[in-house]
Amino acid sequence: MEKYFKYWGKTDKYKNYHLLPYHSLDVAAIGWHLLDPDKALNKRLSKELEIDGKILRLWFCFCLTLHDIGKFSCSFQGLVIDLSENLVSKNSQMPYSERHDSLGFLIWEEFLCDSWINSVDIRSFKLKQRYLKPWFEVVTGHHGVPPEKGLTLSNFFMEEDKLAARDFLNEIQRLFLNNKELSFLSKKTLSKKIKLISWQLAGIAVLADWLGSDQKFFSYQKKLTSLEEYWQKNALIRAKECINSSQFSSAKIEPYKNIKQLFPFIKTPTPLQHYAMTVKLADEPQIFMLEDVTGSGKTEAALILSHRLMSKGLSDGLYIGLPTMATAMFPMHMGMNRPLIVSVVLSRKYQILPIIKSTIVT
Repeated sequence: MEKYFKYWGKTDKYKNYHLLPYHSLDVAAIGWHLLDPDKALNKRLSKELEIDGKILRLWFCFCLTLHDIGKFSCSFQGLVIDLSENLVSKNSQMPYSERHDSLGFLIWEEFLCDSWINSVDIRSFKLKQRYLKPWFEVVTGHHGVPPEKGLTLSNFFMEEDKLAARDFLNEIQRLFLNNKELSFLSKKTLSKKIKLISWQLAGIAVLADWLGSDQKFFSYQKKLTSLEEYWQKNALIRAKECINSSQFSSAKIEPYKNIKQLFPFIKTPTPLQHYAMTVKLADEPQIFMLEDVTGSGKTEAALILSHRLMSKGLSDGLYIGLPTMATAMFPMHMGMNRPLIVSVVLSRKYQILPIIKSTIVT
């Protein structure tokens, strides 16, 4: 049995457990479907990073499989004992005093990264550890906060833990990146760009972990099968079902024709609404500030602009920033249920959250 199969990743109150390598692949499979090269999300990110979309998906999903690498720590494994004699035993000398996300970044920085860089496929283009740091801060910080720094590896990982994590890294390297061109990682410009969009990638990591932990789709598995077989026959299939059920897949945008599509009750558009219907749209990120008196139709104008932007492929979604719980019910009374898919975001600090590519503020 491979060393990395001696670690659990998920468990429940009945002491059922899901092996860590399989959970890691479940999360990566969610990311795989979210970052489909044909989808707008991948196209946008790959354009900003100047990376081929297919390579971006392979590389980031490789990173996602390491999001819980900190769970290879025997201190984490000791949180639940007596699951199986096939799993590592608790080490009472290593209490779980730091979260597994921080432990993941720790073992990557202090042990795994150099080993990976010095591998045969990587060392040819002088990849530096600092170029990889933002990527792994993103995936190990998948619980919403950056990983803690300044920890000591030997306080949390035994030698067998480190070797198991390294074996797992080598195996997913073969699964995702074998014979793939990775010299793009050594570019200084990429290192700067990744920091600018790290919040978007962090959002993907959080979402992937959230969906990839849904036991309704990813039933716990302790029966051993190869990582490649599990990836192809389990993770990818279940991840697609999970995403479809969760309604995170993209909806078809109805082409914009006129104001009647959204607001059939409007007979004569206000000047502001007419502006929203006719203003020329640029083929690049843009911002519209809509200000007018009460009753001038600002909300309708904003939605018309949103529909036009989405119809033109300049955006694939709409966020509405609302100040209170009461006003968060507003979209339900607007009949926003035909051409547009609206994500309602409650903001208690009166923030206006931007559409990813084009922003409208009313």
